Amino acid sequence: MINYLEFFENTSSPPKSRIRATTGARLEFQHKSLYTTLNGYFQFGQNAQGKSIKAYYLQPEIKFQVSKNTIRLGAEIISGSRFQQPTNQSGSFDIRYGVAWKFMGNMNIFTRFPDDLKDRGLINPYCFVIVPFTKRVALRSDVHLFYLQYFLQNVKDPASDKFLGFENDLSIKYNATKNIELNCGFSYFLSKPTVSKLPKIIDADKIAIWSYLMVSYSINAVNIKKPK
Repeated sequence: MINYLEFFENTSSPPKSRIRATTGARLEFQHKSLYTTLNGYFQFGQNAQGKSIKAYYLQPEIKFQVSKNTIRLGAEIISGSRFQQPTNQSGSFDIRYGVAWKFMGNMNIFTRFPDDLKDRGLINPYCFVIVPFTKRVALRSDVHLFYLQYFLQNVKDPASDKFLGFENDLSIKYNATKNIELNCGFSYFLSKPTVSKLPKIIDADKIAIWSYLMVSYSINAVNIKKPK
């Protein structure tokens, strides 16, 4: 479990601290090659802007093996605020003191919450597949679908859509020797028109791509043996 409090300074007169609390835990279950987990947190109190907050974060996942292939199915659900949310209330979960993009793709399309989504929340179903061809070579494919939890504007607006886009991260890993590993990756993001209404994305009509080549060398610089 993780539980913490945050105190925000209020500069009004007389000064009064705003307190936000976050509580939650991760549950895990494993039986042979089947692994399931649920990560959930609830946020309440007041945020830095003085709004009353009731927000949540959920991350269910199941991992299993088919032959030698590993498959992970899951989703990240980050709550947001409705279009007609009262101005003194917020439903946007603020990810604090951690890696906000761990399950959201290599391209880091969405990293700041709730700013990158205009407070509307995010639903990110994902599927990770790892296929080992040999003991040294393995292929990995990560697929993400991105949805807003709530419409940016009125739900009746035909130009508004919750679906933001699709990302696929492909990588191949080769263990050349015990100490040397080569990793090559290629990612692309296919965006939908709604993305152009968000503050971070530019050129939403184009396909975003990113690639990398990484060589890792591990060495044991210090090896101290305890005396018998």
